[in-house]
Amino acid sequence: METVINKLDEQIWTISEQTQKHAFSGGSGTEKMWDITKDELRNNPFLWFELIHHEDKHKYQLDKNVYKFHLGERLIRIIHNDGSIKQIKYKSFRTYDKNNKPILYGITSNITKYLETKKIITLMEESIYSMKQAFCILRPSTSELQFHR
Repeated sequence: METVINKLDEQIWTISEQTQKHAFSGGSGTEKMWDITKDELRNNPFLWFELIHHEDKHKYQLDKNVYKFHLGERLIRIIHNDGSIKQIKYKSFRTYDKNNKPILYGITSNITKYLETKKIITLMEESIYSMKQAFCILRPSTSELQFHR
């Protein structure tokens, strides 16, 4: 299972809610998104909090060394080591181990390119609909009408 997870671009993770230590962090997304290794994350579970954009930190930091995990789906911005801002979506859930101790688990995805593409498409649609001339898009291979205004 770990081999399959490590082929994903996302990060799959589990942590103990009490100790907040990572029990598992897999997927190639860990290093791609955060630019930190899985070992660094295991040794310092809050290393990823340091990368959160300063305007978003207050949502997750309760005190200097006290952090709050949100259950459900959240969007955050991080400042990557290359200086770029990445849009990250994470989903987190709670379950209980065999000793009835809470465990948090989730999936984290870099959605920066998706959001940029969505923005471009929206701008294109707004431009097309504001045109006074007729506009159409044909499929090159068949000349089939794909879109018109």
